[in-house]
Amino acid sequence: MLCGAGPGCSDSSGQCAASRFVRSTGILQSGDGKVKWLLAGGFFSGRFRRDNLDTFTEEYDQLAVKVYCEEGNFKRHDRVQELAADKGVTVPHVALAYVYNQPEGIHALSGARNTDEVHVNVEASEIKLSEGEIAYLELKA
Repeated sequence: MLCGAGPGCSDSSGQCAASRFVRSTGILQSGDGKVKWLLAGGFFSGRFRRDNLDTFTEEYDQLAVKVYCEEGNFKRHDRVQELAADKGVTVPHVALAYVYNQPEGIHALSGARNTDEVHVNVEASEIKLSEGEIAYLELKA
């Protein structure tokens, strides 16, 4: 399946990277079986809402709308927001904690643009999610 993201979107098997989006909170699985984390082009920042998708004019934002802004991901975002509120943390905390709570062999490479983001990365690494919470975020519960 092609998402129209442009050249370089397909992996070595010819599949569109977006079509390989594992239906969970921001994990992208490449054709070689390696799992890569992204904050979904800013999707979990809260900038992208069901009611404002036609307002984005920047190319990167339009790509994020095309690739990530579908109802299943909005449901995941809703659940991330709920869990963040329950835990007294932010959406990025829970999104990163989801990755940090994956089985061995999956590792988060996180970056930060400022000291606040460094703090979020460290705090998120200390959040433990239960199997039930992970299933909830993956729309399995």
